[in-house]
Amino acid sequence: MNKPLSTILDSSISLVVGCINTDYPKLIKLIGKLGDNKEYVNEIVCIISNIKIEATEIQQELSNISPITIKVFCYQETLLPGAARNMGIAKAKSSYIAFLDTSTIPSTNWLNQAKSVMRASNKMAILGRTKYVGQTKFELAFIASTYGNNPLYTVPGTIISKQLISQIGYFIPSLRSGEDAEWIERAKYFEPNIRDSRTPFLLYEDIK
Repeated sequence: MNKPLSTILDSSISLVVGCINTDYPKLIKLIGKLGDNKEYVNEIVCIISNIKIEATEIQQELSNISPITIKVFCYQETLLPGAARNMGIAKAKSSYIAFLDTSTIPSTNWLNQAKSVMRASNKMAILGRTKYVGQTKFELAFIASTYGNNPLYTVPGTIISKQLISQIGYFIPSLRSGEDAEWIERAKYFEPNIRDSRTPFLLYEDIK
């Protein structure tokens, strides 16, 4: 039986963000746009791959733009999305994990609203939702014919207890694509109501 959610979500959330070296400017932009979400995050765990710079150098730079504790882990090899998330989960110290990607921008009250939905239904996890945004006619047409114009359920924006992750299992680290959909299918067996249309959606603005 799941334990009722109480103040644990107020002070024990680790935000995990995976990033390759070329997307580092996007990571800086994302941290700068967290807004009020910073009040609900205990730490930000950044997994940066394909990079040779020392983690301490990057950590100092990121700490200058955020009052939250930021932990940076650098890897010379290129980590696929699932592997990067797995590293972040392993390094996170909080009881709950929230996921973002460098191209997914949350609303300023994303975490507060998502936590309210979790409390109301006593969930240990809730999937994120992402709306894809285009700037040109081609991008808008591409989105309409692929992702669609309605928000999709995604790993970015997800909040989940580490206890539940231990039951579901980690992401498949060797898959270049589709590891998120596979993990979501597994997750639904352990938290059948993991999808909730009340979850505030993120914006994905990097369609090219």
